[in-house]
Amino acid sequence: MGLAGEMRNVGVKASDVGYINLLTACSHAGLVEEGRKYFSQMVNVDGLETRIEHYGCMVDLLGRSGLLDVSFKCLYIGFRNHVEFLTTSSNSFITLMSFAE
Repeated sequence: MGLAGEMRNVGVKASDVGYINLLTACSHAGLVEEGRKYFSQMVNVDGLETRIEHYGCMVDLLGRSGLLDVSFKCLYIGFRNHVEFLTTSSNSFITLMSFAE
């Protein structure tokens, strides 16, 4: 994630796939605020379109940290913003449900 900051400092923006990697790293490292920051930066600063995978990463990140209510909201927004999410969301929903045990 330090490399992402260095890239930004020299004017290189991460791609949508790069953000998936950043969000996944934040999820596995338990870095909730950093993950939220990257998601916001991707949309509001870099102007990238969200993809189903971005929402899946956020559901995983928030669920792992115990923020189930926020994770459900994220899943709902993914449903609302991406019709194709309806056909591929079962993995995100199963991931979310695994945290509720």
